[in-house]
Amino acid sequence: MRWPGQVVLAVALVVASSPMLVFTSFYTACAVLGALVALRCLLWFLDRSVDGGRAVAPLVWVGVATAASFWSKPNIGLLALAAVVVTLAVAGGRAWRRSARAVGVVAGAFAAVGLACSMVLVATDAWSAFIDQVFRSKGQYLDVGFSYATAVERRVEALSGGDPVDTRAIVWLLILAVPVVAAAVLVWACWRARMRMDGTLVAFVAFGAVGILGTVPRPA
Repeated sequence: MRWPGQVVLAVALVVASSPMLVFTSFYTACAVLGALVALRCLLWFLDRSVDGGRAVAPLVWVGVATAASFWSKPNIGLLALAAVVVTLAVAGGRAWRRSARAVGVVAGAFAAVGLACSMVLVATDAWSAFIDQVFRSKGQYLDVGFSYATAVERRVEALSGGDPVDTRAIVWLLILAVPVVAAAVLVWACWRARMRMDGTLVAFVAFGAVGILGTVPRPA
């Protein structure tokens, strides 16, 4: 499947086919989609780098995708941006100037999207509300969070509550199992690679961490 088809498939899964949308917010799904697009474009850049070609366009799209993720849900967007920076730093090795240029392109695209979004908020008199909702009120949001263990315990209690079986709790338990399985796979991959860690593996590990850390403060 060519990349346009991959984009359409990803959007269709997030908009219509993902069972997560039954239980979670649409803006979170959009933020995750942005992170996934950033990962795909980052892999595109790494492939082009191996071939020895100039790869500015993939970096621009990485910056745009991480910015879209940030403006959908800031914590996931910032985690994705950090994953990109780590990957570029490791992939560049001792050629730190090359890594710095790549990070600069990503940061420039990220800032350009951020400037455009900020201008829209200012023009619609929504800037103050945005700052209050996204940044100033985050302390209250963190206060109502709960741990991963608490989330699992609540779902198990819902299942053991008797008939009828809580199908929603079953789905949530399956979703909660994903980070554990993903972490195990990433650890296994790192162990297999050992001292042969390349940019592609670092990208998958870094974005795997984004997915796990993105569940804070409420995993389910």
